[in-house]
Amino acid sequence: ELVLVGEMDAAWREECGVLRRRLEEWRGKLGELDGGGQVGGESNLDRIVAGCCALVHGMLAELEVMEQIAREAAAEEMRWVRAMNRRGRGGADQDGPRAGAIWRAL
Repeated sequence: ELVLVGEMDAAWREECGVLRRRLEEWRGKLGELDGGGQVGGESNLDRIVAGCCALVHGMLAELEVMEQIAREAAAEEMRWVRAMNRRGRGGADQDGPRAGAIWRAL
C-alpha cells in the first residue's frame, strides 16, 4: 500500500513540535543546573547533568535530521508525481490510469 508523505505530515509534524518544545524546555532547565563549566572537581551530580544535557542536545539534533529527511522525501515525492503526470500526458502510458483531479474522470 502506497503511503505518501503528505498523509503522515500533519500529525507527525505536530508530534515533532511537541517533542521539540519539551526538549528545549529541558535544555533550559538543565542549563540552569549546569554549573556553567566551573573549574575544579566534578561531582557525580555534575556528570549526570552534563550527560542529560548531551542526551537532550542529541535528541534535538535527531529531530532536526528527521525533519530534514521528511522535507527531502516530500520534495522527491513531488518530483515523482510530476514525472508520472508528464509521462501520462504524452508518454507510452496513454491508456493507463492518470494522476489528476477525480472530477475529470467522471
